[in-house]
Amino acid sequence: MVLAGVIKDPGSGTYDPAKNLASAQDRWNYTRNNLVKLKKISQAQADAMKYPTTFTKPDPNKDLAEFGKDKPTGLVVHHVMDELYHMKDAKGNPRFSNLQEGGYQITTTINKTLEDEAFNYASKAGSKSEINKQAMNPAIVQAGVVSIDPNSGEVLAYYGNDAGDGQDYAGIYRDPVLDKTTDGKPDDSWSGLHHSPGSSMKIYTLAAAIKAGISIDSYWNGPPVREFPKEDRTKAKNGPVRNAESSTQWANGVTLVGALQNSLNTVYYAVGEHVGAAAVLNMAHAMGINHIWDQDDVRHDMTDAQGDVGSQLAPKYISTEVAIGQFGITVQDQANGVATIASGGIYRPAHFVKSATGPNGFKYAAPTAAYPLAARGIFTAQQSADLRYAMGQVLVPGAGNGYSGLRPNGWDTGGKSGTWETTAKSSHNADAWFVGFTPKLATAVWIGNVKDRQDIMIKNGTKNGKDLAGANLPGSIFKDVMTAGLKVVGQTKNEKIPTPGSFTGDPSGGEAASPQPSAPPSTNPCPGQNQPQCTPTQPGGPGGPGPGPGPGPGNPGNTPTPTLTLTPTPTRSRSH
Repeated sequence: MVLAGVIKDPGSGTYDPAKNLASAQDRWNYTRNNLVKLKKISQAQADAMKYPTTFTKPDPNKDLAEFGKDKPTGLVVHHVMDELYHMKDAKGNPRFSNLQEGGYQITTTINKTLEDEAFNYASKAGSKSEINKQAMNPAIVQAGVVSIDPNSGEVLAYYGNDAGDGQDYAGIYRDPVLDKTTDGKPDDSWSGLHHSPGSSMKIYTLAAAIKAGISIDSYWNGPPVREFPKEDRTKAKNGPVRNAESSTQWANGVTLVGALQNSLNTVYYAVGEHVGAAAVLNMAHAMGINHIWDQDDVRHDMTDAQGDVGSQLAPKYISTEVAIGQFGITVQDQANGVATIASGGIYRPAHFVKSATGPNGFKYAAPTAAYPLAARGIFTAQQSADLRYAMGQVLVPGAGNGYSGLRPNGWDTGGKSGTWETTAKSSHNADAWFVGFTPKLATAVWIGNVKDRQDIMIKNGTKNGKDLAGANLPGSIFKDVMTAGLKVVGQTKNEKIPTPGSFTGDPSGGEAASPQPSAPPSTNPCPGQNQPQCTPTQPGGPGGPGPGPGPGPGNPGNTPTPTLTLTPTPTRSRSH
């Protein structure tokens, strides 16, 4: 009956014996007497009842199983608390000032069906685990998966760990409601993990080029190995930039679409040098990348910066290597960025809370927040269409990269892979990504190590296996989750990624000459030639170098060779 008494006013704590024992006892007596009047108990039974004087307080270090906090969805709870606790009203005051006192009913954006499927495919404990199916040593492998509705920003599925009270491999959060410091005070510090995105970062490099007036139909030199003296990327210093493959077929020219299809580091590093690391950062931030970690593993919150965010970070903290994905980001931010691309250039902040009700008639509904990049002078609708088209070409049949089989239901899908090597001396990978979208759903998948960086090898019928890559383990999970997710969001048929009537920008804006005048858009990124991976019939001259002095510490890609490897390190490690 003590609990029954609390129900009348759960938010204020008026009848909570831990806060107001006298009122709690009065309420208990009131409840007992009314049970007699209602003839639920006899007077003799009521007289025999005594108000409890002893009770066991919950141990915060032992009772973590409450409310599923130790389950995979426990991480969703942390993100919900973060979102509500830090939410401000129009005057800058906390909207949920008494969140710790309880009494709220919160509806999240998570779709249970898709959340369950993300767990089933991404977790080693899942019923359809791709890790168990594909990894040579599943024990060392961890996944992170985030799916977002690009038309609302709602997080529909979030998987960051089997244990909600453990590390979050998919994002970062601050939860002073449930997390406490060692001395029992609310802990408002960041928790969670980040990972080098590798070549999946090239989507923002391409966007920066498009914004700079460079056509996706422009030609660039993509030799297997290339030096960039202004960035100290030479054999004598930090080492040249290398492609994953040693093929020379792109050495004298390939379009930016072809270079995206084949993930050519030597092209996209050149693009990054040309437009500048600051431009890549600004574009990534505009699309949803809120946090980035530098080579010293220091987090930079781009939402706190004012004005030109990119110029504040580059080149002091972030070098040109950002163009090919050295510097760490979160899976959640990457999913948000891809969602912005899926929606045609409309940024909708990722969020976990749909609505909430609370004490004294409190009501909250998540606003429909939409920030078109075109309206802010960042990226026009036509430029967004070019970017979507280019990402769609990564997965088209005939691209020659093996990704077309990852399209859910065989439908039009835009996407990009990414990998990062285990160490500077390793030829194997410890991280791999696949990110992508249809017009109704965006998903980011990361695969990496549970703890220490080790080579992750994939089964192929041989003793040693094959390298982890975007096309295998993360690509499989991406397809699985997207296929399930499209049912959830109501996409019942193929919704084509439109082919622009013409591309924006200058087709001669690259560094190599086009083999012939630019043709109308097609699925062939090298107009006038038969293969998407092609060498023009006449070489082009060198392009002008761009800014970005950076130290040149890494070289990510489908199989990168960085001179510096960033170990995924928690923003702050702790056990709850």
